[in-house]
Amino acid sequence: MRNRSLTIIFLLMSYVIISDRISNVARMIDSEFLQFVICSIGYVSWVGIGIFLYSRVKTMMSKEC
Repeated sequence: MRNRSLTIIFLLMSYVIISDRISNVARMIDSEFLQFVICSIGYVSWVGIGIFLYSRVKTMMSKEC
């Protein structure tokens, strides 16, 4: 149970840090449309990575029990 809590906290903290980086990159671009595209691609890819990591951790936890 402790490992699961730490994993969730790690994923949330990583999401906040990466979201900030994506926003910083998008702010450097003048076009609002390109800012939207970069933010959308960044957030969608990060959600995909988060789901993948969560499923991996979930299968590893079930194998340990």
